[in-house]
Amino acid sequence: MAGLSGMKKDELVLEVERLRRHITKLEESSTDKDNLIQKTSLLASIVESSNDAIIGLTVSGAIVSWNRGAEKIFGYSPGEVSGSSISILIPADDLEEFLNMQKKALSGQHIDHCEATCLRKDGFPLPVVLSVSPILGVARSAVGVSVIIRDITGRKQAEVLLKQSEEKFRLFFENVVEGIFQTEPEGSFISVNPAMARIHGFGSPEEMTGYITNIGEQLYVDPEDRERYRMILQESGAVKDFEAQVYRKDGRIIWTSVNSRAVRDADGNILRFEGTAEDITDRKKYEEELKRSAQKLRKNLAGTIQVISMMLETRDPYTAGHQKRVSKLARSIAQEMNVSPDITDIIRMAGSIHDIGKMSVPGDILSRPARLNDVEMQLMRVHPQTGYDILKVADLPHPMAEIVLQHHERLDGSGYPQGLKNDEILLEAQILSVADVTEAMISHRPYRPALALNVALEEIEKNKTILYHPKVVEVCLGLFREKRFAFE
Repeated sequence: MAGLSGMKKDELVLEVERLRRHITKLEESSTDKDNLIQKTSLLASIVESSNDAIIGLTVSGAIVSWNRGAEKIFGYSPGEVSGSSISILIPADDLEEFLNMQKKALSGQHIDHCEATCLRKDGFPLPVVLSVSPILGVARSAVGVSVIIRDITGRKQAEVLLKQSEEKFRLFFENVVEGIFQTEPEGSFISVNPAMARIHGFGSPEEMTGYITNIGEQLYVDPEDRERYRMILQESGAVKDFEAQVYRKDGRIIWTSVNSRAVRDADGNILRFEGTAEDITDRKKYEEELKRSAQKLRKNLAGTIQVISMMLETRDPYTAGHQKRVSKLARSIAQEMNVSPDITDIIRMAGSIHDIGKMSVPGDILSRPARLNDVEMQLMRVHPQTGYDILKVADLPHPMAEIVLQHHERLDGSGYPQGLKNDEILLEAQILSVADVTEAMISHRPYRPALALNVALEEIEKNKTILYHPKVVEVCLGLFREKRFAFE
């Protein structure tokens, strides 16, 4: 204190200020030390929590630090590797290359993301990516090396699987019998497989994609087919079994069937069309042959049915023309009810021969002017079954024989020969039965005169839902009352 008391005031102020600055420096030094400790602790935590192996090496290559990621990847504990050479992780054939990387790092260079192979504790080789960097000391010179190693086994396996998948797709693309293609929406090919090229008469996919620059004009026989194809893809996103005629390179015309879809980007814009094509020329020829054969058979069948109908009418002059007129009315009813054309034609043919079973009924019964007795009526009621048996042997189109069998059945079960009711009776047979009854009532018979048309129509109208199908009756009434249907 004596020293301080002898100082002048100014000197005292200066000394206090010097002490204050000294204290401040000490405090700052303490704060820097705390910050350094915190940063060091955070860095250590990051290193330990990393899934990558982070290894510290001395200048000579001895291991001095080993994180949990390294332990997990290689199977060594820190104690097992401490002080050991990094060479325990490197295959002998790769050691020289690694030592060169270590040497470069000690000279201040950084080696990043170098693919290599390392060895696990059990000797199993691991594909890895490693980075080697210098550890700098106070003098900014390298005092060691840090090595960061990432196990890329999973990535390599994925690459192998992807390569295998690509190879399988390539083999499929090149060897499949169907044509596979990708096209620009504007009309040029992006790619085609060998089968697509063969279908269109080209020697290779490259020849086809180079030759065809406008699909609509060069490939399609009718360019409007291409526009129709594009419109379907734009509107619905896919097209199935699109059939069209196309040109081969040699000018020959073939038929193809295409299945395709539109590929769009995230905004919905069409990027390309892709799909498959099949040459169906032989199938189309076969279909045409079948169609011609069917038309010929149908024509022959119609002639046969006409002959059978004429034979029946020669035995029963009173029913002459009856089957023809029933056939005409039944067909008109079916058409008004939107029955398919094929079934409508079967109904028409069935009407032409629906009474063929009467060939088994004695002629004197058919032409008897008096009412038939019970035995004779039983003989008459057998004719639908007889007709069915004849037509079944002839193997005519289904369900022609069944229509003939059921044309005398009634909704309430009072008909014959099976006493069927309601939906047990084919709609086709119910159409024929209404036509049959209507025509029969307005035609002359040996046992009664013809009824007036309005009387006959009133009779079937009275019995709709009881004996006859209500919809069939309504259509029949409409044909006569509104559309002026006439038999002749």
